[in-house]
Amino acid sequence: SVVARFAIETLGAKKAAVLYDMNNDYSNGLTKSFRETFEALGGALVAVESYAGGDKDFNAQITKIKAADPDVFFIPDYYNTISLVIKQVGNQGLNATMLGADGWDELTGQAGDEAIGSYFSNHYSPDADDPDVVAFVQKYREKYNVTPNALAALGYDATYILLEAMERAGSTDPQKVKEALMETNRKFVTGNIQFDEQHNPVKSVTMLRIIKGADGKLATEYVGMVNP
Repeated sequence: SVVARFAIETLGAKKAAVLYDMNNDYSNGLTKSFRETFEALGGALVAVESYAGGDKDFNAQITKIKAADPDVFFIPDYYNTISLVIKQVGNQGLNATMLGADGWDELTGQAGDEAIGSYFSNHYSPDADDPDVVAFVQKYREKYNVTPNALAALGYDATYILLEAMERAGSTDPQKVKEALMETNRKFVTGNIQFDEQHNPVKSVTMLRIIKGADGKLATEYVGMVNP
């Protein structure tokens, strides 16, 4: 849903296409969320195409998507599949801005220059200019001599979420802590975090853009945080 909001509010997209894995819960869930939010914000889905996990030829679907002339092209899958899709997108000359989610995290080591200019969401970026992120990265590097990845940042936030809930509950009783967790609503390293009525976390995401670095290799560039 946040990627759809970014597409409309930041990129100015009006038409979107989606290509997803019909047999993958991750891909299906993100497709549903993207569609609902994009249309709710006034956008139109002009093409929705699917494939089965393990497929390697996406040319037929890309041909249909190209004919629909979307502004953005959302591909919610993991980097090993995305690298194949993006290569075929480049071969067909589809000019829509490609969008992805956290499954793209290792894409820069797999894809070619066709991926440059694409955007994807992730949980966190060590390059963010947010003061909380800057302080976390500095302290982590000082202690461990390595740059913290997204799992480190999420683990850090999860620890503080639990500790603060225990403090509010004044107890370690599981039921009381569970109830206190629902009161979580503040900014952490990975963004604003709270919980919905189904106890699912609702949080900001970090948007990254794929660029060519000074060394000629693909890299990611921090764009900003987007709230749900």
